[in-house]
Amino acid sequence: QRALQLVLIDPKGRGFLPFEGLPHLLEPVVTRVDEALPLLQRLVAEMERRDAEGRSEPRLVVALDELADLVQVGGREVEAALTR
Repeated sequence: QRALQLVLIDPKGRGFLPFEGLPHLLEPVVTRVDEALPLLQRLVAEMERRDAEGRSEPRLVVALDELADLVQVGGREVEAALTR
C-alpha cells in the first residue's frame, strides 16, 4: 500500500483530468457533484476510523478544483463534509 494517496475532485472536469491514471490516486478523478458527496462522506468516515485507531497512514491528500461550484451545487451536505 502506498504511503500517499490522492483524491482529486474536479466538478467542471477540466483541471485535474491530466492526472487521471496516476498510481497514487485512490480512485479516478471525480468530475460530478453527485459523486463527490458520497466520496467526501466516505473520507470523513475514514478520518474518524483512523482517529479512533490512532492511525494516519497512508496519508490522504484531497484536492478540489472549483470549490465554490462544488459547494454551490452540493449544498449544505457538501459543506458539512468539507468542514468536518
